[in-house]
Amino acid sequence: MIEAQSGRLEVARQHASEFYTGLRRRLLPVLNGAPQEDMRTMLAERDSIITSLARNDPASPGTLTGMLVRLRETVHRAALDSLIVPGAP
Repeated sequence: MIEAQSGRLEVARQHASEFYTGLRRRLLPVLNGAPQEDMRTMLAERDSIITSLARNDPASPGTLTGMLVRLRETVHRAALDSLIVPGAP
């Protein structure tokens, strides 16, 4: 994200591609329920974000930032969900 905000969109594109690959391989398999569905939605947006960065679209840093905020919220919700024990008072 820092690269994108600094105008280094090709470097940002490379990092984003690696990041999405990591999400798909490492995070998606350990999520369940709504967080997993949210992650699938974010992964579906991968190609459009990567293309936006490759085309030097000035809106791409903001789009990338929005995705990272959503990712943080999803991971946070997944962590909270894992702390909730069904049937506990």
